[in-house]
Amino acid sequence: MKDAGSTSTRIAALGSGACFGEMAILDGLSRSASVVADGPLTVFRFRRERFGNLLDQGSLGAYKLVAAMARSLSQRQRVLTQQLAALTSGSSETLNQLRISE
Repeated sequence: MKDAGSTSTRIAALGSGACFGEMAILDGLSRSASVVADGPLTVFRFRRERFGNLLDQGSLGAYKLVAAMARSLSQRQRVLTQQLAALTSGSSETLNQLRISE
């Protein structure tokens, strides 16, 4: 969900195994959106400092998480690029087909 003043807009639907908050953990800035669950879920939380420590220690698990976050961000960027192309071409039907879903 992305807040725009007093309203929220759904920008993505994430499925099983998806990650969120990866931009914040990678670049150290604030989250760019909030997450609202549609049903029960299990969440694994990494604090930025702890994650940085694991990377500094050369943790294979931390590097695998970075690779998974990079793949996720790459996929989202590809979809966003397609959405922007659809917007600039004026094709709302194409845009609706490209909603982010993981």
